[in-house]
Amino acid sequence: MKRLFFVALVSTGALFGTAGAQAKAPPDGVQICGANGECVKVDRQIAEDEWSLWGTAGYATETAAVSRFYLVRWHWPNMPEQTAYYVPASGKVRQIDDEHGALWYDLHDPRALRTRTATLVGFQAPRVTRVTVGGRPVRDPQSYLRLFGRGDQDWPVREPHWLRISFTPATANPWTDEATDVRVSRRGGHLLIDGATIRIPLQLAQRIRRGASLRG
Repeated sequence: MKRLFFVALVSTGALFGTAGAQAKAPPDGVQICGANGECVKVDRQIAEDEWSLWGTAGYATETAAVSRFYLVRWHWPNMPEQTAYYVPASGKVRQIDDEHGALWYDLHDPRALRTRTATLVGFQAPRVTRVTVGGRPVRDPQSYLRLFGRGDQDWPVREPHWLRISFTPATANPWTDEATDVRVSRRGGHLLIDGATIRIPLQLAQRIRRGASLRG
């Protein structure tokens, strides 16, 4: 059930077997767009170095912490437009893999891209209207966004049994859409977020399982 990070390499074949057969960035580069519709173009040469803006042929990393974000757009000739999310504060991009799951990647030069997009108006950090743990509503839904971007990646000897954490977002965002997979272990202190198993304090895991507020 757990998607190990190195399986992202399997999607390399998609780049060679579809529109990206030449293993190059999209011919027109990519567009990074803000909340007001303004966009900054990243030309093909730069996009070649920052492949995570448009591809999934590498090692995925942990999820970014919740903050402002931008929309990434690109297209291959004779194909529909594709999109991803870029989170400047963490220097990460979120893509969707061939199995419709979320994967996060680190940018090669996050400082340069932050400078290039500094004039854009970012989308606000999301709000959620409802969160459930194992099907039961929690008492402070917004506080559960604190689960993203925390803890250390771990590889437990035995795969934990999980309770699913489901989010109902107010608006589209990189953390709580249908592609996101978040779970807490039924025992011990682990989270599963978008394929990464994360170790968290036992007390925090217990609060999550009870549906308590995560503030403080």
